Amino acid sequence: MFAEDSEEVIEEEPAEWRLYTSIWGPRCEWCDGRDFFDNEEVVFERFASDWQLALRLGLVKLITENDDGGVGDTDGDGIPDEVEDVSALLFQYNQLWSTAYLAYADAVYGAGDDLDTGMKENEGWKAFTEDIKVWSSINLSVKDASQKNNLIFMSIDKWDKPTQSAIAAQTPTRSKKIVRDVMAKPMPPMPRVIDEEASHEYAHMLDSVSKAALDAMKEPANQLNNKKDLQLSRVEFVVALIKTAIERFVKTKQINDVSDSVLKLLSEHIAPAIHERAPPPDAFRVAVCYTPEMSRALEKHAPALRVIFGGLSLIAFMLSKTHPPKLPKPKESKKLKRDDGSWIKVHGLLSLSFWRQFLVGLNLFGCEIRERTLCFVYSIMCVADSNCEEGRIREKHLPFEGFLEALVHLATVVPLPTDAMLKERDAVHAGALMHTLQASDEDTLKEMAKEQACEWGDVPGHSDSMARRVEYLVDIMVRKIKMLGTLHPEALDTDLTPLTRREFRTWALREMGVQDTLLPETWTHEKCAVGEV
Repeated sequence: MFAEDSEEVIEEEPAEWRLYTSIWGPRCEWCDGRDFFDNEEVVFERFASDWQLALRLGLVKLITENDDGGVGDTDGDGIPDEVEDVSALLFQYNQLWSTAYLAYADAVYGAGDDLDTGMKENEGWKAFTEDIKVWSSINLSVKDASQKNNLIFMSIDKWDKPTQSAIAAQTPTRSKKIVRDVMAKPMPPMPRVIDEEASHEYAHMLDSVSKAALDAMKEPANQLNNKKDLQLSRVEFVVALIKTAIERFVKTKQINDVSDSVLKLLSEHIAPAIHERAPPPDAFRVAVCYTPEMSRALEKHAPALRVIFGGLSLIAFMLSKTHPPKLPKPKESKKLKRDDGSWIKVHGLLSLSFWRQFLVGLNLFGCEIRERTLCFVYSIMCVADSNCEEGRIREKHLPFEGFLEALVHLATVVPLPTDAMLKERDAVHAGALMHTLQASDEDTLKEMAKEQACEWGDVPGHSDSMARRVEYLVDIMVRKIKMLGTLHPEALDTDLTPLTRREFRTWALREMGVQDTLLPETWTHEKCAVGEV
């Protein structure tokens, strides 16, 4: 029996986990889709914006001159039937071709520094056509295939970014703010191909988009000179796909209908080649990021992650003063009440260049530049209109929640210790073990990298859970930033004190190679105080 003064201890059950009230919560208020996913509504808004521009590139003439139906317009709405069919088909397969563009654009394929740089001819475009086997399937010689690619590329490459933005401003855009019921259970990842029924529901809206673009083209004041820039934007890329389908199937008299030729190109050539190379971002979010275990792992380390992101976003803001678009100045983190919970809203935006510099400074083993870039670009949410200033900022930068997703991606591409390894080597902390391995046992690191390798968008097998991998990654990052590697080896495996802003600044000044002109005034004074490092 219990003593009279004893009380039975009743443990409270943990609150039910909800995505909306988790560390990911603020994402649904920041992104254009007002959601945690690239839902069909925001995808449609982006496609509508792109489609208007595509029509201004002369797409109506390209389609009607090569289709057996010509300029036929059975419903009398002023838009040729085949143009309507092609637009509906491209929207249905939007995720497929847009992720294909992402995989072969210069930032990913060519390790370029600027996300504004599109797909180049002799790198991205050539590699894309080779990978989808569009010409090799008809035994076209290398020389003839190269000539085909060159002619298509040059005929489509018509606008630079300023011209594209000017044309976009001439045509009414939709780019509305979409509000979803974010309190509901998360929707499953959007399928690779939007189902036909959903596609038809958007058809009438696409018609109005097409009509607006065609009406704008009739105005003489809206005519602009072509300005080639030797790269394909996302809009030019989709026009190039149509041109390729026509050259490959219509002009060889295999297919008479342009939309049928585009469908064959998408379903039989692009889909098989792109399926593994460019999986849909939402699939990873559902399976890996938006889980109770991952959310709690990130929340556990949130104070340190906020310090890191705050420092990086401040540097990005300083750079934007002289390199537009200018970013909003980061504010202090703020606690916000939402529904029956609360969020900590972390302000600021991170650019690709400083994400890369951050990872270079960390010197993580096995972190190649392509993977660094994929981690970043795959964490960007769909932007409704990338031609307006706000849209350009959102399509090139990550907020705090995007930074978290990029870190989760990073944990899939770098070798990390496992629980078993820590026990075997009598280590307590992952950062300490990795420091030892990088200093004296590269063979083990190479073996780890080989065992944990996986396709992009997948997770390493034969390892701990992804939540544990992320915790170990953060431990490695924070120990490097706190510069424990300069201490006596016995001190490396001790428990950490909270990461401070000053510690991050000191590390950034040493390891990131940021120019003095980009540093906030307080950082500059601090650098002078500690001397050149």
